[in-house]
Amino acid sequence: PPPQQGYPPPQQGYPPPQQGYPPPQQGYPPPQQQQGATTVVVQQQPVTVQVFGQTPVTLPDGNVTTLQYQNGMLTWLLVGLICLFTWGFGLCCLGLIPLCIDGAKDIHHINPATGQVVGVYKRI
Repeated sequence: PPPQQGYPPPQQGYPPPQQGYPPPQQGYPPPQQQQGATTVVVQQQPVTVQVFGQTPVTLPDGNVTTLQYQNGMLTWLLVGLICLFTWGFGLCCLGLIPLCIDGAKDIHHINPATGQVVGVYKRI
């Protein structure tokens, strides 16, 4: 088409290609040697993990833990649910039963030599 007035003449083709990236370097420089370097070897001791459950555990010092049962989340959840479902029958006092059952309580493992709690088994 013929050029129109007020517009520049159309350009022909694409612009010349630009220079690309430089060629990649070949590898890394060799590591520098340090004079008098020493190597330190660190050895870790194996870690013994105690799993506290429903039975007494033998501690590393040879003592066997004593078990102490305490009300936990499961205990109070059962109290609430039993009260909720027996409220209409006037038997909400049945909700106190889980407070008397060790199977619904958390277990604290106690070191008999020191009296310290060394682990806790939570039911929930």
